[in-house]
Amino acid sequence: MLPVVALASQGVLAQIGMLPPVSTWREYRENDDGFVVRVPNAVKAREWRDAGRPAGYYVTGNPQQSFSVLAIRWPSGMRAGKDAAAIAEETTKRALTGMKPEKVERDEPQDCGEGVPGRSLRAQLPDDIIYAARVCVTSGNVYRVEAFVDAAQWEEADLNVKTFLESFKPLRR
Repeated sequence: MLPVVALASQGVLAQIGMLPPVSTWREYRENDDGFVVRVPNAVKAREWRDAGRPAGYYVTGNPQQSFSVLAIRWPSGMRAGKDAAAIAEETTKRALTGMKPEKVERDEPQDCGEGVPGRSLRAQLPDDIIYAARVCVTSGNVYRVEAFVDAAQWEEADLNVKTFLESFKPLRR
């Protein structure tokens, strides 16, 4: 079970209980923040802030496998002339700095589909938590699509993490 301190530090509030098989996961569509993703159970949504910018925060899963999307409302016209790759890198750096990982295993550019630039991440966090994520940058939003998994459950959670991260699609470029 993920330590409460780690969950609270990431703002993760997931549901208790076993996750259903991936074959039964449903599509969750968020039209206001412009994305679609497959989820295992109910999604809890709330307003959030990231580096002072407004965001929508969407979380699902359970204490051992928590999945979230942070949709940062950061239009390209307000990015001080930085291109999408620079914004993805900046967002990644800020996220990892806040989590203080013990080891970053992956931090590399990744296409989020249909030419949407982004990054792919994986890190070992304190308290035996594995963090896997995608950062995707569109003209209107920056998305942090994240999974927090108890390291002892990584093998059984691998398919769930891949399904969640790879199913994420921005609705707008």
